[in-house]
Amino acid sequence: MVIVDTRTPEEYARGCLPGAWSMPGGELVLRIGELVERPDQTIVVHCGGRTRSYLGAESLRRMGLPNPIVAVKNGTMGWQLDGLELERGASRWPPAPSEKSRARAVEIAARVAAEDGTPLVSADAVAERWSRRDRENVTLFDVRTREEYDAGHVPGSIWVPGGQAVQATDDHMAVRAGWLVLICDGFGRSIMTAGWLKRMGFPHVAVLEGGVPAWQRSGHPLETGEPVATPFGFEAARRVVERVPPGPVGDAVVVSVDPSDVYQRGHVPGARWIGRGRLELLIDRAAPDTHAPVLVTCADGVQSTLAAATLRRMGYAAARVLEGGLAAWKAAGLPVETGPGTMLDEADDVVQKPYERGRAAMEAYLRWEEALDPRGVSPHALLPERPADPRGSR
Repeated sequence: MVIVDTRTPEEYARGCLPGAWSMPGGELVLRIGELVERPDQTIVVHCGGRTRSYLGAESLRRMGLPNPIVAVKNGTMGWQLDGLELERGASRWPPAPSEKSRARAVEIAARVAAEDGTPLVSADAVAERWSRRDRENVTLFDVRTREEYDAGHVPGSIWVPGGQAVQATDDHMAVRAGWLVLICDGFGRSIMTAGWLKRMGFPHVAVLEGGVPAWQRSGHPLETGEPVATPFGFEAARRVVERVPPGPVGDAVVVSVDPSDVYQRGHVPGARWIGRGRLELLIDRAAPDTHAPVLVTCADGVQSTLAAATLRRMGYAAARVLEGGLAAWKAAGLPVETGPGTMLDEADDVVQKPYERGRAAMEAYLRWEEALDPRGVSPHALLPERPADPRGSR
């Protein structure tokens, strides 16, 4: 059998079924042919729970593959609840798609686009729509891999791999009735993703015909790398906050304002954690003396710069920021501390995954999710009871 994990590569590396390949949901149409050798070979799809494995399995069925296709019940959580061990740190990625796989993806996508009525729009039409973004809600999703996106993408597009575009749409698109244009290197991956979004009820979903290559052929420029979102007030904060390079911190009180889960995955040794939203209320737990030197950190130096500016307005005249944040600290080859460290507030700023909170949380989550499935409910349970008709009908 071939086992594929349809989550993000990061989730896959944290724990997958032994022997599984990393194949985020949007990549299935393009890459599954590189792993399947025979039409009788079973394809096993899994995620952390249920949703993305269902989506992946149904996408494979929609491709018209002759193979038996199954989803692992309750994913990695079900695997662990049954007392089985996950594989940690896996890094298997399928080979680059062959010309045969690419041609097959185009053929499937053309059929799916026709079945779903998904519009294919030209590069010029997308550019014209994007130019009206100050008057209309327009979102561009690039559903390729991170590496492809970094190498060159349509300016303004957001990197959202296909499976995540369906699983976590509301993380990236705030207005359901806005215009949503999906982009890949042709239209195979974007068409399959668009099909799910249309089924979810998004009214204005389209695909850039020909993808990034067509955008270039039309004479439009590309961006490279990943755009950095600069929050309002950041430049003003940089003007008033002293920035220090990675290195010895001396007697400074180091305060991290990352989300609590990010802090626990890695922070400057000795850093104390305070949630950014409660910094003003709790800073005295870390530095009761406003004259004390305070060094504020975060993952990339953005939120910490804003936080340091806040502290200066509160009277912490010696508040400074670690230039470049933890990323620069790591790049300098300095040690990083992991784990809970010194947390000066309750870590209630993020919702932990069920598998991060133990068996009871996993069981409760799966019970809740199973109850969403109407197939598990008797149709009569959805209707109010009525007295039996004396003539023998209801």
